[in-house]
Amino acid sequence: EFALVTTSFGALTAFGMQTVSLGTDNVGNDLGTVDLAAFDEQFQVGIRITEAFGIRADLAGSVGVGADDKSALIAGANFAGGFGLGPVVRIFGTDDFMLSATLRGGFLTGAIISPLAFGNAILETGRINRGTLLTNVSQWSVAPALALAYAPMEAVGLQASARLNVEATDAEGQDTDVSTSVDLGATLTIDAVDLFAPVALLVSYAAAVPFGDDELQHGIEVGLFYSGLQHLNLGAAVASTIGAEESIFYAQLRLAHYW
Repeated sequence: EFALVTTSFGALTAFGMQTVSLGTDNVGNDLGTVDLAAFDEQFQVGIRITEAFGIRADLAGSVGVGADDKSALIAGANFAGGFGLGPVVRIFGTDDFMLSATLRGGFLTGAIISPLAFGNAILETGRINRGTLLTNVSQWSVAPALALAYAPMEAVGLQASARLNVEATDAEGQDTDVSTSVDLGATLTIDAVDLFAPVALLVSYAAAVPFGDDELQHGIEVGLFYSGLQHLNLGAAVASTIGAEESIFYAQLRLAHYW
């Protein structure tokens, strides 16, 4: 989460690889994994209405496809699009410290293409059932959060956030799945503009702590950004998210301007 109340526009482009475990069969044999290549594009807009209150909105789309023959057959492909909207309120702020509260509501809709399920249905019934090929999925989410930013010195910045994330997912032919997690994150930035070059190093860690039986996920991100212009955020990062049943590695490009 971003603690500052600003007017801004940004774009984030990510390319990645997701590995998902298929679990085990009825006798405990490991079924291996599938790999999906993914592309994600996101646009973010912030509007500062007063010094202490603003609105944020985002629009995103993603595509994932099986990266090899096995993965293409089993996992198929998926695509989704969604948006989010919510306020940000500054609770307390000084020249080098900011504490804010945010609330984001979001909606996501998409579909999963499943060639293996489609083929199995033909073999079992002798008929073509298009419903087994394409599964529509939708998701509502709400996420209140606290975010802080602190600059202990001119070249060093610290950010941290805590967010309660509640998601309700509907897939055709299945009951609604509701998941809740506490998402924690911390970021350190070091700016070398006064030392040797207008370059800033970013290192970030995140953890999604689930309620119930969902898996704990850890994420780490390392990036380099141009710091020659105060109101421009331009750079690239690599990141990885690791859980018990899936892992994701991706590279991303970021461009944002703040007013």
